[in-house]
Amino acid sequence: MLWACSVAIALTVPSLGVVLNVVGGLGGTGLAFVLPCAVALKLEEEPLGGRAFCWVVLVTGGLVGLTTTFATFASVAFNHGQAF
Repeated sequence: MLWACSVAIALTVPSLGVVLNVVGGLGGTGLAFVLPCAVALKLEEEPLGGRAFCWVVLVTGGLVGLTTTFATFASVAFNHGQAF
């Protein structure tokens, strides 16, 4: 699904920077923050650092990913298709 969204954006937006920002915002934060904490919460009874720490990192990572993606789409919308 991420690949299909990236291809759709690449076909409609003239700048590769926009595509890289979207993929980095969604995929990068998902792989770096959300996925490790979700796995730790699922597999371990008491993850290293505690459950509260995992939830804070998970929520913060999700918010950072959404904010980055929203900022990219907003920059495209307000700059009429030009990246930054």
